[in-house]
Amino acid sequence: MGYDLPERVVKDIVTFAKRYSVRKVILFRSRARGNNTERSDIDIAVYGGD
Repeated sequence: MGYDLPERVVKDIVTFAKRYSVRKVILFRSRARGNNTERSDIDIAVYGGD
């Protein structure tokens, strides 16, 4: 899927974004840079929505 995100996490983010009419989800920090480790968290910013 890219950015080393588990498919389950991507599906959860998409479900959340649809439910709350999110306009943009931004991935940042280590996963966006591509230097994450297996213990890295997932940092996202959410724009818009209800």
